[in-house]
Amino acid sequence: MFKYCTSLVDISPLEFWDVKDATCFSCFLRGCTSLVDLSPLRNWDLSNVEDLNACFDGDIALTDLSPLKNWNVSKVNLMSATFSHCTSLSDISPLRRWDVKNVHNLSRLFDGCINLKDISPLKNWQVGNCTNFNCIFRECSSLSDITPLANWDVSKGLSFDEFFKNCISLRNIISLKNWDTNNGNSFNSFFENCIKLTDITPIDGWNVSKRAGYHDLFKGASITTITSSSWYSSKNK
Repeated sequence: MFKYCTSLVDISPLEFWDVKDATCFSCFLRGCTSLVDLSPLRNWDLSNVEDLNACFDGDIALTDLSPLKNWNVSKVNLMSATFSHCTSLSDISPLRRWDVKNVHNLSRLFDGCINLKDISPLKNWQVGNCTNFNCIFRECSSLSDITPLANWDVSKGLSFDEFFKNCISLRNIISLKNWDTNNGNSFNSFFENCIKLTDITPIDGWNVSKRAGYHDLFKGASITTITSSSWYSSKNK
Protein backbone atom coordinates (compact mmCIF):
# COMPACT_ATOMS: atom_id res chain seq x y z
CA MET A 1 0.00 0.00 0.00
CA PHE A 2 2.82 2.43 0.88
CA LYS A 3 5.63 0.42 -0.69
CA TYR A 4 8.69 2.54 -1.50
CA CYS A 5 7.17 5.76 -0.22
CA THR A 6 10.67 6.93 0.57
CA SER A 7 9.65 10.37 1.87
CA LEU A 8 6.90 9.14 4.16
CA VAL A 9 7.53 10.16 7.77
CA ASP A 10 4.10 10.79 9.29
CA ILE A 11 1.61 7.92 9.42
CA SER A 12 -0.50 9.40 12.21
CA PRO A 13 -3.66 9.41 10.02
CA LEU A 14 -3.59 5.60 10.22
CA GLU A 15 -4.00 5.54 13.99
CA PHE A 16 -7.74 4.93 14.03
CA TRP A 17 -8.02 2.71 11.00
CA ASP A 18 -10.21 -0.33 11.62
CA VAL A 19 -8.10 -3.21 10.32
CA LYS A 20 -9.62 -6.01 12.36
CA ASP A 21 -10.83 -7.83 9.23
CA ALA A 22 -7.58 -7.46 7.33
CA THR A 23 -5.66 -10.65 6.58
CA CYS A 24 -2.63 -9.42 4.64
CA PHE A 25 -0.10 -6.65 5.25
CA SER A 26 2.56 -7.91 2.88
CA CYS A 27 4.94 -5.09 1.86
CA PHE A 28 2.66 -2.59 3.62
CA LEU A 29 5.42 -0.12 4.55
CA ARG A 30 8.24 -1.73 2.60
CA GLY A 31 11.04 0.57 1.57
CA CYS A 32 9.78 3.55 3.56
CA THR A 33 13.33 4.63 4.12
CA SER A 34 12.49 7.80 6.07
CA LEU A 35 9.97 6.23 8.43
CA VAL A 36 10.90 6.30 12.12
CA ASP A 37 7.71 6.59 14.16
CA LEU A 38 5.38 3.58 14.21
CA SER A 39 3.38 4.74 17.22
CA PRO A 40 0.16 5.26 15.21
CA LEU A 41 0.07 1.48 14.73
CA ARG A 42 0.22 0.78 18.45
CA ASN A 43 -3.42 -0.23 18.91
CA TRP A 44 -4.06 -1.90 15.60
CA ASP A 45 -6.01 -5.15 15.79
CA LEU A 46 -4.12 -7.70 13.70
CA SER A 47 -5.92 -10.68 15.12
CA ASN A 48 -6.95 -11.93 11.67
CA VAL A 49 -3.74 -11.20 9.82
CA GLU A 50 -1.98 -14.16 8.20
CA ASP A 51 0.66 -12.45 6.08
CA LEU A 52 3.32 -9.98 7.29
CA ASN A 53 5.83 -10.70 4.55
CA ALA A 54 8.23 -7.78 4.02
CA CYS A 55 5.95 -5.47 5.99
CA PHE A 56 8.88 -3.27 7.08
CA ASP A 57 11.51 -4.55 4.68
CA GLY A 58 14.11 -1.91 3.87
CA ASP A 59 12.98 0.62 6.45
CA ILE A 60 16.55 1.69 7.12
CA ALA A 61 15.73 4.44 9.63
CA LEU A 62 13.56 2.26 11.85
CA THR A 63 14.91 1.74 15.38
CA ASP A 64 11.89 1.63 17.71
CA LEU A 65 9.58 -1.38 17.49
CA SER A 66 7.85 -0.71 20.81
CA PRO A 67 4.54 0.21 19.12
CA LEU A 68 4.38 -3.38 17.84
CA LYS A 69 4.81 -4.86 21.31
CA ASN A 70 1.19 -5.92 21.76
CA TRP A 71 0.38 -6.86 18.21
CA ASN A 72 -1.62 -10.06 18.02
CA VAL A 73 0.20 -12.11 15.39
CA SER A 74 -1.16 -15.46 16.50
CA LYS A 75 -2.72 -16.21 13.09
CA VAL A 76 0.26 -15.13 11.05
CA ASN A 77 1.82 -17.92 9.02
CA LEU A 78 4.00 -15.85 6.68
CA MET A 79 6.69 -13.67 8.19
CA SER A 80 9.32 -13.68 5.48
CA ALA A 81 11.54 -10.56 5.42
CA THR A 82 9.27 -8.70 7.85
CA PHE A 83 12.25 -6.70 9.16
CA SER A 84 14.74 -7.46 6.43
CA HIS A 85 17.35 -4.76 5.78
CA CYS A 86 16.26 -2.63 8.72
CA THR A 87 19.88 -1.61 8.98
CA SER A 88 19.46 0.69 12.00
CA LEU A 89 17.53 -1.83 14.05
CA SER A 90 19.31 -3.10 17.15
CA ASP A 91 16.56 -3.50 19.75
CA ILE A 92 14.00 -6.22 19.05
CA SER A 93 12.85 -6.59 22.66
CA PRO A 94 9.28 -5.52 21.76
CA LEU A 95 8.96 -8.78 19.82
CA ARG A 96 9.65 -10.85 22.93
CA ARG A 97 6.04 -11.93 23.43
CA TRP A 98 5.02 -12.30 19.84
CA ASP A 99 3.08 -15.51 19.35
CA VAL A 100 4.68 -17.06 16.26
CA LYS A 101 3.53 -20.61 16.81
CA ASN A 102 1.61 -20.69 13.50
CA VAL A 103 4.35 -19.19 11.36
CA HIS A 104 5.75 -21.63 8.82
CA ASN A 105 7.94 -19.19 6.89
CA LEU A 106 10.52 -17.12 8.80
CA SER A 107 12.92 -16.78 5.89
CA ARG A 108 14.91 -13.52 5.70
CA LEU A 109 13.18 -12.25 8.85
CA PHE A 110 16.21 -10.21 9.96
CA ASP A 111 18.25 -10.51 6.79
CA GLY A 112 20.66 -7.59 6.48
CA CYS A 113 20.05 -6.21 9.98
CA ILE A 114 23.68 -5.28 10.33
CA ASN A 115 23.32 -3.64 13.77
CA LEU A 116 21.43 -6.50 15.40
CA LYS A 117 23.49 -7.94 18.26
CA ASP A 118 21.02 -9.03 20.94
CA ILE A 119 18.54 -11.70 19.89
CA SER A 120 17.66 -12.75 23.44
CA PRO A 121 14.03 -11.60 22.92
CA LEU A 122 13.67 -14.55 20.55
CA LYS A 123 14.67 -17.07 23.22
CA ASN A 124 11.16 -18.32 23.93
CA TRP A 125 9.74 -18.04 20.45
CA GLN A 126 7.75 -21.16 19.57
CA VAL A 127 8.92 -21.87 16.03
CA GLY A 128 7.92 -25.53 16.02
CA ASN A 129 5.72 -25.19 12.93
CA CYS A 130 8.23 -23.34 10.81
CA THR A 131 9.54 -25.15 7.74
CA ASN A 132 11.48 -22.35 6.03
CA PHE A 133 14.38 -20.74 7.90
CA ASN A 134 16.31 -19.57 4.85
CA CYS A 135 18.51 -16.50 5.39
CA ILE A 136 16.83 -15.64 8.69
CA PHE A 137 19.98 -13.96 10.07
CA ARG A 138 21.93 -13.53 6.85
CA GLU A 139 24.33 -10.57 6.92
CA CYS A 140 23.67 -9.86 10.58
CA SER A 141 27.30 -8.87 10.75
CA SER A 142 27.19 -7.72 14.40
CA LEU A 143 25.64 -10.94 15.70
CA SER A 144 27.97 -13.05 17.84
CA ASP A 145 25.84 -14.52 20.64
CA ILE A 146 23.30 -17.04 19.38
CA THR A 147 22.63 -18.79 22.70
CA PRO A 148 18.97 -17.65 22.64
CA LEU A 149 18.42 -20.11 19.79
CA ALA A 150 19.51 -23.13 21.85
CA ASN A 151 15.97 -24.26 22.64
CA TRP A 152 14.39 -23.46 19.32
CA ASP A 153 12.36 -26.38 18.00
CA VAL A 154 13.42 -26.59 14.36
CA SER A 155 12.31 -30.19 13.95
CA LYS A 156 9.91 -29.34 11.12
CA GLY A 157 12.48 -27.23 9.34
CA LEU A 158 13.10 -28.25 5.75
CA SER A 159 15.22 -25.44 4.39
CA PHE A 160 18.05 -23.66 6.23
CA ASP A 161 19.96 -22.10 3.33
CA GLU A 162 22.22 -19.14 4.21
CA PHE A 163 20.96 -19.15 7.80
CA PHE A 164 24.04 -17.32 9.14
CA LYS A 165 25.70 -16.37 5.87
CA ASN A 166 28.03 -13.36 6.26
CA CYS A 167 27.63 -13.30 10.04
CA ILE A 168 31.24 -12.22 10.33
CA SER A 169 31.16 -11.84 14.13
CA LEU A 170 29.91 -15.35 14.85
CA ARG A 171 32.42 -17.51 16.74
CA ASN A 172 30.59 -20.04 18.91
CA ILE A 173 27.86 -22.35 17.65
CA ILE A 174 27.55 -24.67 20.65
CA SER A 175 23.99 -23.42 21.09
CA LEU A 176 23.01 -25.38 17.98
CA LYS A 177 24.31 -28.67 19.38
CA ASN A 178 20.94 -30.21 20.22
CA TRP A 179 18.95 -28.96 17.27
CA ASP A 180 16.75 -31.60 15.64
CA THR A 181 17.57 -31.24 11.95
CA ASN A 182 16.28 -34.63 10.94
CA ASN A 183 13.85 -33.19 8.37
CA GLY A 184 16.26 -30.63 6.93
CA ASN A 185 16.96 -31.08 3.24
CA SER A 186 18.88 -27.92 2.41
CA PHE A 187 21.75 -26.31 4.34
CA ASN A 188 23.48 -24.52 1.50
CA SER A 189 25.80 -21.71 2.62
CA PHE A 190 24.55 -22.05 6.21
CA PHE A 191 27.81 -20.66 7.66
CA GLU A 192 29.29 -19.13 4.51
CA ASN A 193 31.73 -16.29 5.24
CA CYS A 194 31.48 -16.72 9.00
CA ILE A 195 35.11 -15.74 9.05
CA LYS A 196 35.60 -16.06 12.83
CA LEU A 197 34.10 -19.53 13.08
CA THR A 198 36.78 -22.11 13.81
CA ASP A 199 35.07 -24.92 15.73
CA ILE A 200 32.23 -26.78 14.04
CA THR A 201 32.28 -29.84 16.29
CA PRO A 202 29.12 -28.77 18.20
CA ILE A 203 26.99 -29.79 15.22
CA ASP A 204 28.68 -33.16 14.77
CA GLY A 205 25.62 -34.86 16.20
CA TRP A 206 23.13 -33.37 13.79
CA ASN A 207 21.07 -36.03 12.09
CA VAL A 208 20.82 -34.87 8.51
CA SER A 209 19.24 -36.67 5.57
CA LYS A 210 21.62 -38.19 3.04
CA ARG A 211 19.70 -36.23 0.40
CA ALA A 212 20.37 -32.89 2.05
CA GLY A 213 22.17 -30.19 0.10
CA TYR A 214 25.05 -28.39 1.76
CA HIS A 215 26.79 -26.50 -1.05
CA ASP A 216 29.22 -23.89 0.35
CA LEU A 217 28.18 -24.90 3.87
CA PHE A 218 31.37 -23.57 5.51
CA LYS A 219 32.79 -21.55 2.63
CA GLY A 220 34.97 -18.72 3.92
CA ALA A 221 34.91 -19.92 7.54
CA SER A 222 38.17 -20.31 9.50
CA ILE A 223 37.71 -23.95 10.46
CA THR A 224 40.67 -25.57 12.19
CA THR A 225 39.26 -29.02 12.99
CA ILE A 226 37.05 -31.46 11.09
CA THR A 227 36.14 -34.76 12.71
CA SER A 228 35.73 -37.90 10.66
CA SER A 229 32.38 -38.74 12.23
CA SER A 230 30.70 -35.53 11.16
CA TRP A 231 27.43 -35.77 9.22
CA TYR A 232 28.74 -33.41 6.57
CA SER A 233 31.66 -35.70 5.79
CA SER A 234 30.39 -39.23 6.39
CA LYS A 235 26.65 -39.23 5.73
CA ASN A 236 26.48 -37.07 2.63
CA LYS A 237 29.23 -38.37 0.40
